[in-house]
Amino acid sequence: MRVNIYKLRRGAKDWVIDKKHPVAVVTVEDGQGSFHFYDKSWEEYLLKLFTEPASAFRGGGTTLDGARFDGFVTYPAWTREALELIVSDKLRGSTLGGRIIDDEAGAVGPS
Repeated sequence: MRVNIYKLRRGAKDWVIDKKHPVAVVTVEDGQGSFHFYDKSWEEYLLKLFTEPASAFRGGGTTLDGARFDGFVTYPAWTREALELIVSDKLRGSTLGGRIIDDEAGAVGPS
């Protein structure tokens, strides 16, 4: 499985992936990842983002006795769930976008 990462550019209605500005390719095999950087200025940020568990706020509420709580989900690094969270949420906060490519499904080349 690979994650192709690009810079985002402003589109007509929303931010869109700018395939003319690739940033990195992250390859995941057997639960481990490797990186190829096109833009080294993102190296430190992406290494930290992908090699640590991915967490996100998923809700919260109030118990019957009035205590408030937040609900978070955390996925181990290099799992499909972590990669999906990073691509769908985390990258966008840094004006980056990504696409997950399932190499096992026969996908070829950047997309």
